[in-house]
Amino acid sequence: MVTYSNYGAPSVWYTADASVATPTWTNVEGPAASAVELASARSAMIVRTGSTNVYVVGTSTGLYGTIILSGATTVWERIGTATIALSPSVSMRLRASDNKMALGTHGNGLFMLSFPSAVVPLDLLSFQAAKNEENVQLKWFSANETGFSHYNVQKSDDGKYFSLLTTVKATGSGTYQTIDDKPFAGQNYYRLEMVDVDGKRRFSKVINVTFDTKVNLVSVYPNPAKTSTVTLDLTLNNESDLVFEWTDIAGRTRLRSQQKVAQGNSQISVDVSVLESGLYFITTKNVANNETLRVMRFIKQ
Repeated sequence: MVTYSNYGAPSVWYTADASVATPTWTNVEGPAASAVELASARSAMIVRTGSTNVYVVGTSTGLYGTIILSGATTVWERIGTATIALSPSVSMRLRASDNKMALGTHGNGLFMLSFPSAVVPLDLLSFQAAKNEENVQLKWFSANETGFSHYNVQKSDDGKYFSLLTTVKATGSGTYQTIDDKPFAGQNYYRLEMVDVDGKRRFSKVINVTFDTKVNLVSVYPNPAKTSTVTLDLTLNNESDLVFEWTDIAGRTRLRSQQKVAQGNSQISVDVSVLESGLYFITTKNVANNETLRVMRFIKQ
């Protein structure tokens, strides 16, 4: 693996056949606008830990690592956030006898990193969550799964009390993903409970994703209405508590109701007998954050 300091051009390259006269090099800098792609690469090293290669790149914005190279889509994770931080990482040296690496930075001194040289309990290298249309995609990467059993993927709406989302058995591949197809409206917190074969357990860091409620107020019918009851037809991307406010043209609230509405399409009957004849605006709000989701006109005859 080699690097050269540059901006606007791929600067991290890898080859699996460096001993031949014409090796094939692959760009492993990562996708556009990712942390390593935006920085300039200053140094690189491949460290063997147990049966796993750890690829390390020093950049103008700190140190990054991964155990999986996937060309231009390689995902790099920051190493030493609390110590190295954003210091330019310009030089690396490895002491193979104990797998300790010295890292020289520009302006922040010298650091020592220890990499295990034998098989050790699971090492979680990365845990990520991202919105994907109407669900949340969870991905994580690990190393040294010898003696490891499974992952319990847990979720929470407040970051304090977690429930089980799903269980993923260890495969030894080090690469995993799962989907939360029913995210909460607002904040979604996730963590991994990592379970060894002997029953020992530990938790990953907590990560979160904000998932906004989307509502499609298809119709209110009949509209105009002479009847005392009308129907709201809605489609939600997740179950949510909603408030419906009916205001007149002077901005005064004449009717208000709150209801938990299920994911998907729902029909809600509303008694509008208290409304006088005239023009009204139906405002739909999310109780969780008081966000206005939709406003629609309604005429009572």
